[in-house]
Amino acid sequence: MSLATSGLITLDQIHQEAGGTTTTACSINDQDIRNLYEAPGKTLNKTQGTAVDFGDFHGASNDPRISLTGSPSLSGTLTINESYSTIYIVNSQITTRFNGFVASSYGSSGSSGGGTKGAWLNGSETWMNVGVEAFYCYSTPYVLGMFNPNNTYSFVIDKPVFNSGWTSISLYHPYSNYSNPYVFTRASASYSYTQSQTGVTVWSWVLNADQSSASNNLLLGSPRTNALQGTSYQTLVIA
Repeated sequence: MSLATSGLITLDQIHQEAGGTTTTACSINDQDIRNLYEAPGKTLNKTQGTAVDFGDFHGASNDPRISLTGSPSLSGTLTINESYSTIYIVNSQITTRFNGFVASSYGSSGSSGGGTKGAWLNGSETWMNVGVEAFYCYSTPYVLGMFNPNNTYSFVIDKPVFNSGWTSISLYHPYSNYSNPYVFTRASASYSYTQSQTGVTVWSWVLNADQSSASNNLLLGSPRTNALQGTSYQTLVIA
């Protein structure tokens, strides 16, 4: 719970927000106190020994997350590109396929295929006053009993936020002739965030696939072929 946004606050209250025990010894120079996450419009100098005002602690928290603001309702065209990543284990080739949208700011992540792909809805990369980093899938085939042949879908935004504010993502996909969407609900997702104000939030879903090739059941982009399919487009609706 964050500190009060106005009025009198005490060093003891600040200490408790930083994880300390009430009435125990502390100082405004303690690093855990300096490392509290400031509220919007406030600045807390993280360097010990520098000047800091008690008013700068108004709204500060030990949790980096913010709340999504505005309406979640969004509908548009997702531009999808794909890539492959191949490794070799015990004379077997393991090829992971990445399909969807990945922004340049997130594209260096190995878990996203290590490159920029596609575009967010209608070319914009903002939603609910945050930036959208990715909506993509990666799939790995079943080889030597070592890999789970499932498709993992990830929705990534560019700030740590609370697990609230939206309900579902409906993806219109090729396996139903783009008419019957698959619905990814926030409540059914695995949720994680980075412990930093400059981090990300990730919601992910794992969909079962057949063991011959996870890409046979891919909902993003064209069904599996032996070559890259280039660019495709699908409708996405967020509520």
